[in-house]
Formats: sequence, C-alpha cells, structure tokens
Amino acid sequence: ELRPQLIDRFGLHVEVKTEQDLESRIAVVERREEFDREPEAFRERFASEQEDLGSALKNARGKLAKTEITPAVLKNIAQLCASLNVEGHRGELTIMRAARALAALEGHRRVDDDDVKRVAAMSLRHRLRHNVFEDAAADQRILETLERTAESGSGANNDVKRKAQPQSRDDKGTIDQSRRNK
Repeated sequence: ELRPQLIDRFGLHVEVKTEQDLESRIAVVERREEFDREPEAFRERFASEQEDLGSALKNARGKLAKTEITPAVLKNIAQLCASLNVEGHRGELTIMRAARALAALEGHRRVDDDDVKRVAAMSLRHRLRHNVFEDAAADQRILETLERTAESGSGANNDVKRKAQPQSRDDKGTIDQSRRNK
C-alpha cells in the first residue's frame, strides 16, 4: 500500500471492472485470440477507429486553452473538495483539468456541472481519508456530496445548450450509449 502523499500524486484513479455480461466476456476472449493469431490484421481492422480517436484528441488539445471554466464552476469544485475534507489542492486542480479536457474533447466551449460530475469520482476517490481501494462507496459519497453542493451552490452554467455527442462516459469513465444526448 502506498503512503497518502504518494497516492495524492496520481491525478486520476480509474476503476476497471471485469466484464460480467456473458456475450461481452466471449467477445473479449475472441478479440484477444484474434490479436494473438494475427496482430497486424487485428491492428488494421481497428486502424480507422484509432485514427479517428487520435484526430479527436489532437483537435481537443487545440481547443483546450480556449475552453472556459467559470468562477461558478470553480466554486462548486472547491466546495466539493472542502466538503469531502480533501487535503491540499490537487483534487481541485485535477477536477478542473479533467473537466476542461472532457469538455474540449466533446467540442464544448465551456465546462459545466455535468463535466465536473463525470470526472469527480476518478479525481477524488483515492484522495479521501480511508482505504478507498477497498471502499466501493467512495464514488457514491463523492456524487452525493457533489449533488448537495450543486443544490446549495450556484448551479453553475448549466444553461449552456449542448449538441448530442456520439459517445458519453459515465462517472467512472465508462462509455455509456444511453447518455448520448448530454
């Protein structure tokens, strides 16, 4: 186990879970087998998707500096971290940077509360004062605190209309096709 001051140096903590759906598990094994048999053919099969993702990331990097974070959103981020008794300011910095990157990736000009919500758990779960690697309730605690903060706070710039996105990710960074119209 790492000391808290070392854990704090990690920006994001992404939780990876084993697939439970039978068909998805089979697909994982089949893809791995396909890669092992013919790695070049496998790479070629996904080359277009990889190029699209690379282009999207390059485009987002170009927009990152122009993606705004309003004082109201920053206040909500700071209030969330204060409410959770997060030590130092890396929590706020990580949420701010990750939310800005997410907004830029999705082509938005301004970070809003939804961006913050989507990155908060992965930015904070390892910064809470307990063994979060064993505590499945950490994400829920972060989200509940975020909701209370938003209700009592300013309701930062949720008036910004957003276009439908091809993919969105849930609070843990997993692609969730049911949330496409954020």
